[in-house]
Amino acid sequence: MPASLESSSPESLGLPSGAMLAWLDALAADGLELHGFTLRRSGRVIAGGHWFPYGPERMQHVYSMSKAFAAAGVGLLVQEGRLHVTDRVVDLFPDALPEVVSGHLRAMRIEDLLTMRTGHAADVTDALVAAGDGDWAAAFLAQPVEFRPGTHFVYNSGASFLLSALVQRVTGGTLLDYLTPRLLEPLGVRGARWVSNPGGVNLGGWGMHLRTGDVARFGQLLLDRGTWQGQTLLAPAWVDAMSRAHIPPGTNPDDEMNDWAQRYGYGL
Repeated sequence: MPASLESSSPESLGLPSGAMLAWLDALAADGLELHGFTLRRSGRVIAGGHWFPYGPERMQHVYSMSKAFAAAGVGLLVQEGRLHVTDRVVDLFPDALPEVVSGHLRAMRIEDLLTMRTGHAADVTDALVAAGDGDWAAAFLAQPVEFRPGTHFVYNSGASFLLSALVQRVTGGTLLDYLTPRLLEPLGVRGARWVSNPGGVNLGGWGMHLRTGDVARFGQLLLDRGTWQGQTLLAPAWVDAMSRAHIPPGTNPDDEMNDWAQRYGYGL
């Protein structure tokens, strides 16, 4: 059974129930479709629910939240001393390199994958999908790296796929296999699924399936800097790096409404 999430009333933690109802009414008025939600405050669940036909046991595709789990997997390998964020990508995939390795590609490091500052001018995911049952890592490494890594941000799900691929290279199992005993099971997450590419590599940047409560547990873990019920699962310094805004940001940094200008951490 999953670890319990302690519950309290909204009022006991300073939030009127009427405010919750007003929020739900506002969502309905805007035509926003929720499948379910869990609201936590001060580490306790104060509200939650699901809309038919969805329920608390329904697995949901969490899309790009998958990236945060991929970053957590890399963090665990760093904790174990098996990787460093300064490791070069070309050294981890020597058999998947193009015939000509550019200087920019040679300079790309794991931290550039985590922060999506790989140097690509655009997301390379389409090139990976187009590789079909071929080597997606090789397809990633074959893409032009127009900018020096670390200097140019572009939202790039392909970078998160490569993180999943490198975890599999280092551990011999999928990213989900690696995360399950170290992170998911201690959190009480059971039955998680992650879609894989034709080569058997979890997609990394998308494709993970979880329950609403699972997402709440992971969010609480990050809020508590890697600690869950007294046990440190992720190093606090790694969680800090995940949640810190790395620079440079995307375009139009002064535009507060531009999602791509809000900077990026490690998978967050």
